[in-house]
Amino acid sequence: MAERFPAEFFTDLERLTFELRRLAAVQGEGRAAIAGAEAQREFTGHTPYVQGADPRHIDWNAYGRLGKLFLKQFAAERESVLTLVPDLSRSMDSGEPTRLDVALRMVAVFAALALRGGADVALVLGQRVQRFSGAQKFSQVIDALRNAKAEGDTFFSKLGQAVTSAPLRNVIVISDLMEPPEHGRALQALGHNLTLIGLLSPDELSPSMDGALTFIDVEDSARVSLELGESERAMYREELDAHLRGWQEFCARQRWTFGLCSSVTPLSELFISKLAPLGVVRWGS
Repeated sequence: MAERFPAEFFTDLERLTFELRRLAAVQGEGRAAIAGAEAQREFTGHTPYVQGADPRHIDWNAYGRLGKLFLKQFAAERESVLTLVPDLSRSMDSGEPTRLDVALRMVAVFAALALRGGADVALVLGQRVQRFSGAQKFSQVIDALRNAKAEGDTFFSKLGQAVTSAPLRNVIVISDLMEPPEHGRALQALGHNLTLIGLLSPDELSPSMDGALTFIDVEDSARVSLELGESERAMYREELDAHLRGWQEFCARQRWTFGLCSSVTPLSELFISKLAPLGVVRWGS
């Protein structure tokens, strides 16, 4: 089984977060925006600088006096929370790489951007909600994600039981969307500022198989044998398009952001080409 967070992931993460911050600056959310926002926010104190923290928040006056690096904190920063909710149902634990591993790597990138940008992270894993503050807690986020396992047959229908104690704002949900769109009503408890990211494998998005095939349900091990030809693929695509359109329309009615990604898209391309245009990586600013 492939390592969920190999050493090269962290090397790539540094390059990716740097590039996402650069994009944020180009889009007007960089130094000038932060300087203007800080001027309007209540200064609440300092926190020691940790490797990986956003250098734009360093108090250079304090460094001149004390010879040590400190980060400025403001009231708005302490109140800012990004809530991350990956789907841990058993259907996620399939594919190569598994959708579960890809989803948790995406969560790690979002968490790194938020923590380094001064926001807290609320991580919802199954029925457990954990909150992390400060860039130095990123290793604890990785530990939690590394130990996360797929379990249960459903995700959305059980989600309401776990989120009553989670912050109800700035929510990103990542799922394979195997449940019908009406199950998305469970997400309404998470508030209005929500992004739903659908994560599907290439064979799900565009099946290319021919001939006699046996499909195995990863959740209950049920087996179904089918003869798959062009007409069956066309019917599948119609059903998939209707299913995804149902999710997209549901999100639109809630005024939520909806995005669809392939599980084999490299993380850098996924974030820069797919997610950044949706406006959901602003946590790097």
